[in-house]
Amino acid sequence: RMSCRASAATTTCSSLVQADWLHGHLSDEDLIILDATQRLDREQNTASPDAEAFLACRIPGARYVDVGGRLSEPGLRNARGDLLHNMRPAAGALAAELASLLGVRAEAAHLVLYSSRHVMWATRLWWL
Repeated sequence: RMSCRASAATTTCSSLVQADWLHGHLSDEDLIILDATQRLDREQNTASPDAEAFLACRIPGARYVDVGGRLSEPGLRNARGDLLHNMRPAAGALAAELASLLGVRAEAAHLVLYSSRHVMWATRLWWL
């Protein structure tokens, strides 16, 4: 859902939330927070979980999601036979992973995604 703020003249809605809003809603039962922090190996063009960063500076209540591993389709190759990394998983596999391992459910009012190192991992998860 979008986060909306109303003033006397306008209502502004955004899919982004501010840190103060998140802090005030950390105990909400319909809030799910996912940390998508990954470590990127630029030479191999692969991503791996960055559990150390998650444990060191996670948002309270956040769940860790391995975007480069569990939410990527392994073993795909291009026409030349080169291995393709970090490819989008099938819709069914993505839905099953989000629901069973991460507890993401359709009725959740807010799903907050973040990455503590590179914003590309949170935006990739949003895109998926």
